[in-house]
Amino acid sequence: MAADVIYTDENWRILTKQQLVESLTPLPKGYSGSIRMANIQSRISGDAVVLSYRALEEEYVFGQKLSPVYLVTDTYFKRDGRWQMIASHVIVLPSERKSITVNPKLYKSIVGEYELTDAIRYSITLEGDKLMGQRTGRTKEELLPADENTFFPKGTIRGEKVFVREASGRVTRMLDRRENNDLVWKKVESK
Repeated sequence: MAADVIYTDENWRILTKQQLVESLTPLPKGYSGSIRMANIQSRISGDAVVLSYRALEEEYVFGQKLSPVYLVTDTYFKRDGRWQMIASHVIVLPSERKSITVNPKLYKSIVGEYELTDAIRYSITLEGDKLMGQRTGRTKEELLPADENTFFPKGTIRGEKVFVREASGRVTRMLDRRENNDLVWKKVESK
């Protein structure tokens, strides 16, 4: 590892080599685990190498198993005849969200058209017992409940839909939440 390494960890901290080394400690009592590499890819150009891989962790916390997956990109330079890591970036890949069961009667208040602009709408329909959403020009997606007012597209971690209600219970807006930033869509039509 180079003395001037830039290390970005899974908690979004940018660490120097000294900070990284100081942060390394044994696992606490009751913890154990291992990490293995998978999906390894590399690019080599002269005295530079980029290595990208998934770090698959098996962690046991007081007997309970956790299986986080990290996406890691490391960059190496050849300096003075030695390969040295000069940068590493680690992120945690979120696990697939789990939906809950809600009263399907709630779906009726959500069904309708939501407008971002005059030309861009998000249509929510009910197909059997499934809530479906479709943005103008895109494919239809199933929306699964996280709670009574929050739904998420099946198979992705982005695009959570939060439905804002008046005191009467009528839905007036949809917040299209991405990394805790909201696009506000106004409900323009009920179906």
